[in-house]
Amino acid sequence: MCFSYSVNLKADRLQSRLDLPEVVLPQSGYFFSGFSYPLLPVIVANGNLHMTTMHWGLIPGWVKDEKQALEMRKLTLNARGETMHTKPMFRHAFQRHRCLVPAAGFYEWRDFNKKKYPYYVFPANDDCFLFAGIFDVWTNRESGEEISSYSIITCEANALMSVIHNSKLRMPLILEDSDIQTWLHGTPDECLKLVKPYPDEHMMAHTLSPIASQARADRNTPEVQEKYVYPELEQNLLF
Repeated sequence: MCFSYSVNLKADRLQSRLDLPEVVLPQSGYFFSGFSYPLLPVIVANGNLHMTTMHWGLIPGWVKDEKQALEMRKLTLNARGETMHTKPMFRHAFQRHRCLVPAAGFYEWRDFNKKKYPYYVFPANDDCFLFAGIFDVWTNRESGEEISSYSIITCEANALMSVIHNSKLRMPLILEDSDIQTWLHGTPDECLKLVKPYPDEHMMAHTLSPIASQARADRNTPEVQEKYVYPELEQNLLF
C-alpha cells in the first residue's frame, strides 16, 4: 500500500533519464498524503513520454455524479496489481490508460509493540522511483469540468518492506527502467507479469520523527525526511 510519498524530484535528472521534453514540478513536495487528493506529476505516453499533472485518487470515467466521484476516490488511491484487471473500478484504466508516477521516496509505518513507527523509503542508487500507475478522465456532467486522476499499483512486499509494512505486507509496484515501455505499451497479460516486488537491494529506509505521523502538522518540509532514532527499535532492525 502507498498513501503518502515525496515528489522532491530533480527535474533535470528525471528529464534526462526518461528523455522528457519538459518537467514541471511542485515548488515543494516533501510529503503528500493521498487523502488530500493532491494534484501531482504523472508521466504518460502520447507518442513520446511527457509529464502532466493529475489528482491522486482514481475517478473512473463511468462515474455518474460528483457525489459518487468523491466517494470513489477514497477507495482508489491504490489498486492491487493482482486484481486490477478484474475490478470494475480499475479494469478499463488498466487496459487503456497506464502511466508512471515519479516519487523521490515514500512513507510507510511499522507496527512494533502496539505502536506505529514512520519510515522513509528511498532509492539506493537512482534519484527517484517510478511507480506503475493507471489513470482515467472523468467529466462532471453538471459543470462540464474534466478531472484527470490516477491510482498507484501495489504488489506483495519484498524482504525490506515486509519488515517495515509488517501489517499489510504490501508495497508500490516499482518499475525497472527496462520495464517502462512494457508497462506503457504492452498487452494486459505482459503488464501483469510485471507485478512483482522490487529488489530490496535497490532500496534504503530509515525511521522518521513522530511528526511524520501527525496529520495536522506541516509535513511538507525537508526535515520530515531526516533520520530519527528510536532506541526501542535499534535491536530489532533487520536491515
